[in-house]
This record gives sequence, C-alpha cells and structure tokens, in this order.
Amino acid sequence: MKEYKIEDLDEQNIDIFNDAIDYFSNGELPNNTFLMQFTEPGQIYSNKKYWYAFATILVKRGIPRIDDIKSNLLTWWQDKNWPGFNTIEEFVLNNKSNFIDIIKDKIFYSHQNKDIIWFKNLLELYVSSNEESSMQKINALYEIINYLEEDSWKDFDSIYMVKLNEILKY
Repeated sequence: MKEYKIEDLDEQNIDIFNDAIDYFSNGELPNNTFLMQFTEPGQIYSNKKYWYAFATILVKRGIPRIDDIKSNLLTWWQDKNWPGFNTIEEFVLNNKSNFIDIIKDKIFYSHQNKDIIWFKNLLELYVSSNEESSMQKINALYEIINYLEEDSWKDFDSIYMVKLNEILKY
C-alpha cells in the first residue's frame, strides 16, 4: 500500500485525497493528530484546508476507535461554519447515545468560559440529540436559546442556570 502524508489531504486532487483519507482512517496515527487545529493552533496542519479531511478520517474511524477524543469533537460547535462541521454533526447525531453526557459536560464548560456562541450551539445540539426530553424541557431549552440570541449573559445565571441544571439533571 502506498504511504501518504498529511499534505495529501488537500482536496485539489480528489483521487489522491480519497486514497489518503482511507490510508489515514485505517492507519495508526493517534486520533489527536486530526484535532491539532484545536490543540496546536499555528501548526502547518491547523490550516482550514485540512479540517474537512480530519473530520472525515475521525468519522471513518468510528466508535469505539475514537473514544479517547469524543469530547474534543464538540469543539466544532464553537463555529458551525468551520470545514468538517457537517461531517462531525451527522456523526454525533447518528451516535447520540455515545455523546449525550459529553454534550451536557461541554454545555457547562462553555458556560464557565462564557463562550456564548458555543454554549448556544451545544444547547441546540442537546435538544436535537435528546429524544427523551419532554416538550416542557425542550421548550425551556428554546427559551434559554432565544434569550442568548441577544448575545448577552446579563442576568443569565440568576434567571436560567437553575432551570438549565434541572433540565440537564445536574
């Protein structure tokens, strides 16, 4: 089998690209190699031209092979316009039972870091991935999401944190 380099994950040559995807999906490089855009910004491979390929490789590896980095996949919700987001989103939604507790944890983590866009995006993910939620819980989450549309944390903790803890059962 031909060996490939990360540089081959450039979509300019689709034949090489697809073969390189298969090569890395089945290869032995650690999963975090394909998350270096989030963990090692400024590296040559953190260039957005690789992000879609990295997402595709991780998805093709599947669960349980990527168990060690499942939490890190939710970083893509910081900006739903990032390359690879749609690939990761479909994967997470198709494997929602493997992610629901991680989503809850990341919701609180994004709140602690006051990352309003990530927080809102994760709440939306939680709503779309949690089939067990009652309509009352879903409506309460949408109330929180709508409040955040104003890009404001003003009074958030006093008004909504208790409600959010109840909904997520924390």
